[in-house]
Amino acid sequence: MPTRREPVAIHVYGGAPDDLALSVDGRWAVCSTHQRSTLLWETHRTAAQPVECEGTSGRHAPAFNGSGHRLAVPAERQLSLWAVGPRRPTRLAVVPVCVSALAWRPGDEDILATAGSDHTVRLWRTGTQGGRSGYTSLPAWHLTTPATSLAWAGRQLLAAAERGGRVTLLGISPEATHTP
Repeated sequence: MPTRREPVAIHVYGGAPDDLALSVDGRWAVCSTHQRSTLLWETHRTAAQPVECEGTSGRHAPAFNGSGHRLAVPAERQLSLWAVGPRRPTRLAVVPVCVSALAWRPGDEDILATAGSDHTVRLWRTGTQGGRSGYTSLPAWHLTTPATSLAWAGRQLLAAAERGGRVTLLGISPEATHTP
């Protein structure tokens, strides 16, 4: 006889879901909805109200970095970077960039690749610089059509799936991701 499975927690939110992501430790969940909102909540606190990530489109997938302590929430004309830790999540920065796809670099908690309808793939350093949290734009590559998704293969190869039916492989040198 199969074992009966019960949910650990159930969270109710308004709107139809579009994308869902969990932090590596399972403590935090983020969900975008068709109603153009992105909600972030602690999975083990069922009574807690979710944090609404302001300035989001809700149409593109948010993503946690490898440690689960940073969150990138894309929108049509901006990207919100969040710190997610033991306390309430805080927005670190709003980056004025068009984003339709993003991917955190594996093994490097601070490097984020974004792609948008402007046909550009950009790298960002999102960590602390000079004692202040923020972002720094690193090199950019131009595609023939907008990218619909990004995926890292190791630390030095980034694949961009383009709307025009191409997959472009970008070689990322270690020097490209270091700021002077």
